[in-house]
Amino acid sequence: ARGNGLCTPNTTTWMVESGDWDTNINWSGNAVPDECSDVVIPDQVSEAIVTTPNSVDINIHLLEVGLNVVFSVPLGTTLSILTK
Repeated sequence: ARGNGLCTPNTTTWMVESGDWDTNINWSGNAVPDECSDVVIPDQVSEAIVTTPNSVDINIHLLEVGLNVVFSVPLGTTLSILTK
C-alpha cells in the first residue's frame, strides 16, 4: 500500500520457470513487481531465464535470486533496488 510516497513492502514471487519480467501471470498475485515489491525468484530445478524488457526503468524494494536462475537485464534497462 502506498501513501505519502511511502509503501509497505510485499513479497512478489516468480511462478514459472522461464519467461518475461513484464508478464503479469509470471508473478504471484498476477502483478508485475513495483517499488513496494520484495521480489523472490526461487531456486529452479534446471536453468531458468528471467528476461527484463528493453530500455525501461525497473524499481523494486528487494531482490532475492535462487539457484539455477539467469537474470537477464539488457543494455538500456535500469534495475534499481530501493532498500535502504
